[in-house]
Amino acid sequence: MGMRPARDTGGVRTGRMSEWERRVRPDGAAGAISGMSAGAVGEGRPVGAGWAAPPPALTRRARGAVRAGVVPLLLAVALGWAAFRFLDAILHALDVFADYHAYYRAATTLRAGGDLYAEGRTLLERDSYDFWLGTAGQYVYPPLLAFLLVPLTALDSGKGGTVWLLVLVAATAAFLWTATAVLGRPPRPATVAPALLPALGLLPLLLGVRYDLVDPFLFRLALLFFLAHAAFALARAVARHRPPRPPLDPRSRAELATLAAAALPVLAAVPLLLGLRYGQIDVALLLLTTLALLAYLRGRDALAGVALGLAVAVKPGLALYALFFLRKRRWTTLGAAALTGLTLGLGPFLLLRDGAFADWYAIARYFTGDSYPTYPSNQSLHGFLQRAFVGGPRHAPILDAPHLAAALWLAGAGAALAGWCRLVSGRAARGPRDTVEYALTAVLMLFAAPLSEDVHYVALLLPLAVLAVRAVRGPASLGSVALAAAACLYFAQPWLDFAYNRGATDLRRLLASGAFLYGLLLVGAALVALLRVQRPAAGGAAGD
Repeated sequence: MGMRPARDTGGVRTGRMSEWERRVRPDGAAGAISGMSAGAVGEGRPVGAGWAAPPPALTRRARGAVRAGVVPLLLAVALGWAAFRFLDAILHALDVFADYHAYYRAATTLRAGGDLYAEGRTLLERDSYDFWLGTAGQYVYPPLLAFLLVPLTALDSGKGGTVWLLVLVAATAAFLWTATAVLGRPPRPATVAPALLPALGLLPLLLGVRYDLVDPFLFRLALLFFLAHAAFALARAVARHRPPRPPLDPRSRAELATLAAAALPVLAAVPLLLGLRYGQIDVALLLLTTLALLAYLRGRDALAGVALGLAVAVKPGLALYALFFLRKRRWTTLGAAALTGLTLGLGPFLLLRDGAFADWYAIARYFTGDSYPTYPSNQSLHGFLQRAFVGGPRHAPILDAPHLAAALWLAGAGAALAGWCRLVSGRAARGPRDTVEYALTAVLMLFAAPLSEDVHYVALLLPLAVLAVRAVRGPASLGSVALAAAACLYFAQPWLDFAYNRGATDLRRLLASGAFLYGLLLVGAALVALLRVQRPAAGGAAGD
């Protein structure tokens, strides 16, 4: 039915009724509708000269349909894509797993009473980028990790690799749970166990199929998880005296929504996939530093220090997280972290030969010294400036000015620290803002440290999870949501993998060598935008 638009007569609609008016007012009350339009003008509400606006009920219904149908579908597709990338990384990890093999060799050497740092000293002697690329990794940490992995040497290297990969997968799952607990809605075991336990049981069988290793060992490992799932189901069946809850009650839906929002940027993040490929310990250390935050939020300062100290005992560079607790004046946490880190980090040296500590210290200085920080895998500000003004194995300097590189690094790190101090509140409010501030501390650590390799960017998974969940749950403006989405999507791009090795000219190689650093700045900006809409809490203890 063709209808002409009504004439514009001073903002009041006249003329024949539109099709929408006939449907809404079947009695043909055109005058009433015209009167309503005139009243709207008198009240100051604008009325268009053309077709009348649809009623709010229809708009709300359309928006509800989008939220209930289109948005969940898109999120499900995105989450499935992230899960596929994560699973693909797991199934192909054992093809590389270089860092795991370095850990395993170190534990084997330790068990045999050999020299734990012999490979590290060879790296110092050769001091060559090509030699470093051609090796299968070296053990360069304090001895604690090697001692912890000695029981793994009861298995051969292949089976031990499978167990270590499962440990990393379990650490990733535990980190996701801890991150959601930090953000206020941890999923209950009854919500996730029915799906998680069978998945963990199926994973060893998938690995066996992938590498033609299906044998009784893998079958028993898978059977262990399936039996745990059966025991869980039996325990729920026995406890029938408690009223059963629906599988997707409102609380469960809220928990799963938070978990999905956190998992989406985490499972697809290139730093995590690189860490799995190499068998790096970083994801387990990320779990420890996140547990330190969770303990702090729950008022358990000593436990927070123990968790942080254990992480520092493996990788001393993680001591920069202490800046957050220093800013919050958590002296108990700092004391517990120092005691735990020094005891577990330095104590095992007493069980090694004389000179082991000197060897480790020399290796640690090499990784933050002159040559190694210029390697393209170093994605800190210091590494980028070194490649720009000193050069590197694959980068000619745009200007030979080592002192300028050092001055710019100190200025950039100092400015970042000053901005961090201004943004991070000195009150220990133990609330949502503290979580964002802790995430910003991780960004500061990666930005200002002398060495932040691509696998070290696993520490960025907590900020990504915080941004994703806060963007979904608020409070956040449209601009901050867009910035958070861009930051999460940046580190999920497949091209980011080894992007720092690309480029046909010196300048292009230099610009490409900062691929992770650019994303780090984006994450930092998104966290700052999020902090600006969260006011510091009025209360909170100032000290112990």
